[in-house]
Amino acid sequence: MHMAAVDWIVFDLGGIVVPQNADRIMARVAHELGLPAERWAEAMNVYHDATTTGKLTLRQAYGAALHDLSLDVSTDALLSRYLRLYRELCTQHDADAVALINRLKARCQVACLTNTEPEIACICRETGLFGYFHRAYLSVDLGLKKPDREIYEAVLADTGCQPDRMVFVDDREENVAGARLAGMHALLFADVSQLERELSQLCPSALSGTVQSNHE
Repeated sequence: MHMAAVDWIVFDLGGIVVPQNADRIMARVAHELGLPAERWAEAMNVYHDATTTGKLTLRQAYGAALHDLSLDVSTDALLSRYLRLYRELCTQHDADAVALINRLKARCQVACLTNTEPEIACICRETGLFGYFHRAYLSVDLGLKKPDREIYEAVLADTGCQPDRMVFVDDREENVAGARLAGMHALLFADVSQLERELSQLCPSALSGTVQSNHE
């Protein structure tokens, strides 16, 4: 099915433009605490929504989780370790994804919509991640999170775009489903080549020519 035109294409970031290594980092932090990865993940998950929507910082969430687990560990030292791991494992920008985004920007408006935490948002700003986009929408700024319908509606309202003229791209099915509930066209990301094929079918005017992969 072709769209008549597309005004905005909105990208998730983790797993598309930057690596998605949250589980790997969580496991390494848990190991340093002498905990099973699942136990630390459960303790942090209690505060996930609050950090994602900006109600708590990661430092506050780490302190609360350590308290809940009765662990006598420095919050600042543990958070510092986590942020070092994040910089090491999650801040490399995928060249093929960036190339596709740059090509799309010549034809339409391009934004990102990401669930993140306050400290991680700062790192992303420092590394220039949001600079690839015309606009960057962060869960911590909006006080909303994917896949809740309200966050997609907030993006639509801010851009003034009609839902059927916006395409959302994410590597998580639940986030794609949330965008569709808001009336957007939404694509589940597998890799850059697949995404370009599907974008070319959905909205041919957004692309011309072919993407040259750096890995070919």
